[in-house]
Amino acid sequence: MVQNEKRIKGLLTSALKKDRPKASLLLADVYSVRNRLGLSSDPAGDISLYVKYLRESAVLGCQEAQYFLGQYLENTQNFSEAVAWYKRVQQNHPASQAILGLMYLDDCGVEYGRHNREKAMYHFNSAFEAGNSAAAYALGLEYEKGSNVTQDYGRAVEFYLHVDPKNSCYSAAKDRIAYVENMMRESATSSTPSEGATASTTSPVATPRASSVQATSSKPLQQESGKTSPSDTAAVIDAKAMVLRGRERVTGGG
Repeated sequence: MVQNEKRIKGLLTSALKKDRPKASLLLADVYSVRNRLGLSSDPAGDISLYVKYLRESAVLGCQEAQYFLGQYLENTQNFSEAVAWYKRVQQNHPASQAILGLMYLDDCGVEYGRHNREKAMYHFNSAFEAGNSAAAYALGLEYEKGSNVTQDYGRAVEFYLHVDPKNSCYSAAKDRIAYVENMMRESATSSTPSEGATASTTSPVATPRASSVQATSSKPLQQESGKTSPSDTAAVIDAKAMVLRGRERVTGGG
C-alpha cells in the first residue's frame, strides 16, 4: 500500500511539469481519498495539502478545481471567498450558477442588497437553461411559495418535472408535486361554480423557460389553515445537497 502510494505520488509529481493545473488537482485528490478512507496518519496535514494543491490548480485556471475550492470554502464557512471562486467558474458551470443563486437568496457571502433576490433568480435561470436539476427544483420552490415571484402552482409543478430522476432532488420534487397538485385540486373544488353558473376556462400551463422567470415583490397566497406542506427547510436542504454534496471530497476544516 505504501509503495503504491509513493509510486502514485511520484507519477503525479512528474506530471506537474507537463500539465500543472490538472496534476495539482489529481494530487489534491490523493490527499482527499486518503482522508476520506481513513488511511492517513495525519488527517489535518492531508487536508492542508489537499487545499494547497486544490488552490494551486484553481489559481492556474482549472475550472473543476475552482468549483471544488468554492465548495470547500463554503463548507468551512469562508463564504465570501467561496462566492468569488463560484463567480470565476460560473459561465461554464451550471452547478456553480445554482449555488450562487442559493447564496444570493440567503444573502450569504455576498453584499446585502435589495437586488439580491433578482440576482438569485438570474443565476437559477442560467443554471436551469443549462439543464441543472437543482435550479429547476429551486425555481419550483420559488413559484410554489411565491416568495420572489408571483405564486403559480402550475408553473411550480412544471419546474419540478424538470428534475432528473437520477438527481438527489428527485424524491423531494415528487413530494412537492403531490402536495401542490393536491392544493390545486382543493382550490378548484372550492371555486367550483354553483348550478347554473358559467364555469370559467383557463389556459394550459406552458412549459417554463428560465428566461421568462422574473423576480417580483408580490406576496404569496395564504394557504388554508390546517394545511401543512412538506418541510420547507428539508426542501431547501435537498436542493443544496445536490449542488453542495454531489461528490465526495474533503469537506472538513483545515
